[in-house]
Amino acid sequence: MPILAYIDGMKLYVYGNDHSYPHFHVPFAEYRLKVGIETLEVTEGAPPRPKLARAIEWARPRQEQLLEAWAQARSGSPVRKNSMNVLPRITHAEPVIHGVMKLIFTGGYEGVDDLRPVIPCGRIWAFLQNPDNFGKVQIEEYGHHIFWIDEAIRREIDLAADGLPRDCERQAEVHMLMAS
Repeated sequence: MPILAYIDGMKLYVYGNDHSYPHFHVPFAEYRLKVGIETLEVTEGAPPRPKLARAIEWARPRQEQLLEAWAQARSGSPVRKNSMNVLPRITHAEPVIHGVMKLIFTGGYEGVDDLRPVIPCGRIWAFLQNPDNFGKVQIEEYGHHIFWIDEAIRREIDLAADGLPRDCERQAEVHMLMAS
C-alpha cells in the first residue's frame, strides 16, 4: 500500500489489490475515505469538509499522476513512496513572540509564520491564547507537523508541514510589501 503523499496530517494511499474504479484512500483519525480519481468525489466516508477540501485541492492538479500510480499499484509494479510530492519536514520550531513561530525546514528553508490572526478565532485555538501554552510547541517525530497538546481536554492542535512553508512565504511577501 504505497503512500502517495502526506497532506495536512492525512496519508493518501492506493492499494494494489483494488479491483474497482480508479480511486485513492484517505484514512485519518476515525475516518476512512475513498475518493474517485477521475471525478474527485468521495465515494465512501463522510469527512470533515476542511480535510476533504485540502485533499481535493492537492489531488486536482495531480489527477494524471494519480491515475498512473493507481494503474501501477494494480499491475503489481512498485509505486514510489511519496511519489506525488516531497513533504517538507520541520527541523526546528521556536516561538519568536506570542503567536509568531520561527520554523526551519529540511533543505535549510527558514520562515516565520504569524498565527496571531487565527489564534483568537474559534474554540480550537483557545488553548494557544495563553502565551505559556503557545511556547509549548512540539515537532512531530518525523517533522510532518508541529503541535500543542491541550491536556485539559485531551486534544492535539496541529499544523501540517505541507502548508507551513507556503504560509511563511506569504508572510514574507506581505512584509516586503509593507517595507517598500
